[in-house]
Amino acid sequence: MDGPATVQAGMAFDVRRDLTVMLDYKHICSARSHRSPTQRPTPCRSAAITGPGFGLKDLDVYKLGVEWRASPKLTLRAGYSYNSAPLESRDADLNIMTLGIVQHHITGGFKLAVLDSMDVEFAAMYAPRASLSGPELFNPGRTVDISLSQVEFTVGAVWRFAGSDRWSR
Repeated sequence: MDGPATVQAGMAFDVRRDLTVMLDYKHICSARSHRSPTQRPTPCRSAAITGPGFGLKDLDVYKLGVEWRASPKLTLRAGYSYNSAPLESRDADLNIMTLGIVQHHITGGFKLAVLDSMDVEFAAMYAPRASLSGPELFNPGRTVDISLSQVEFTVGAVWRFAGSDRWSR
C-alpha cells in the first residue's frame, strides 16, 4: 500500500504572553491503493492508476489548537480537528476493516512540571460516532453499515538531562 502525499501549513499566534492559538491546514492526496474502481482522476490521482483500493477521497483537514500556560508548572491544551468526508456510500463495503469515516476530533490535555527536570503530560482525544451505509460490493441488493467512534488517552514523561535547554517554560 502506498502512503498518500500530503501538503501541510500551520501558524501559531501568541495572543497573550501565556496564551497561544494554533491553526493548521493539511491536504491529503489519495494514493494508488486508496482509489475506488468508480473514481475519476483528480489533480492528486492520475488516470493510469489501477486497482480497486479503498475509495478514500482527497481530504482537507482543518485544525485549531489553544495552549494556555496557566502557571510556570501547568500548561493546559485543547484542540479541534475537522476533515472533509473521506468516503462515499458506494465504498462502505471496501472499508469494513479500515473504518476511515470519522470527521471530527476533539482533544484536550495538560503538561505538569513535577520536578525541575521532569514534566508529566496527559492528552485525550474523542472522535464522535460517524456512520456510513452503502451497497455490498458483490451483492448490490444488500446494504453494508459501518460506524466508528474513537477515544484515545496518552500519558508521557519528559526528562531533561543536565545541561539541556529549558526553552519549554
